[in-house]
Amino acid sequence: RDARELTQEAAKNGVQLAKTNVPLHAKFVVWDDDDALVTSLNWASADSDPDDPFGELGVHMHAPGIGAELLRRIGELLPDVALP
Repeated sequence: RDARELTQEAAKNGVQLAKTNVPLHAKFVVWDDDDALVTSLNWASADSDPDDPFGELGVHMHAPGIGAELLRRIGELLPDVALP
C-alpha cells in the first residue's frame, strides 16, 4: 500500500517510479538527458545517520547524454520495467 501511495504521489509531481523484481541496491534519478544521480540511499524509507555522514553515498553525473544513456542501459537490462 505504501509503495502504491508513494508512486501516485510522485506521479502528481511529474516523477515516475519504476518497480522491478530484480534485486538492485542502487537507486537512480534521471531528470534530463544530461543529468543522473546514482545512490544507495532509500529516500522513501530511511534517513542518513547524522553520526555517519558517509554511510550513504551518491554520485551526481552531468555529461552530454548521460541520463539518456543510463535509461537506455537500464531498459536493456530490465526490459520488464517501464521507463520513459
